[in-house]
Amino acid sequence: MEITYFAAITLIDDLREENANLTARIAELEEKQRWIPVSERLPECEKDVLVFWGKASDITHWMPLPPNPEVQE
Repeated sequence: MEITYFAAITLIDDLREENANLTARIAELEEKQRWIPVSERLPECEKDVLVFWGKASDITHWMPLPPNPEVQE
C-alpha cells in the first residue's frame, strides 16, 4: 500500500491531536486518583473518602473513592 506525502502529513497531524487528547485525559485521571495532603485541602463534608495516617493517629492524606463498578445483569 502506497501513501502519498499529503496523506502522511494528515495522518501525522491526526495522531498528534489524538496523542494530545489522550495525554490530557491521563492527567485528568491521575489528578482524580492522587493522595491529597490535608495541608492542601480537606474533603467535602458528608463525603466518603479513603484516608491515610502516618505513625501518629493524625490523618495526613485523603483520596476520593472511585466510582462503583457497573454490574452486568
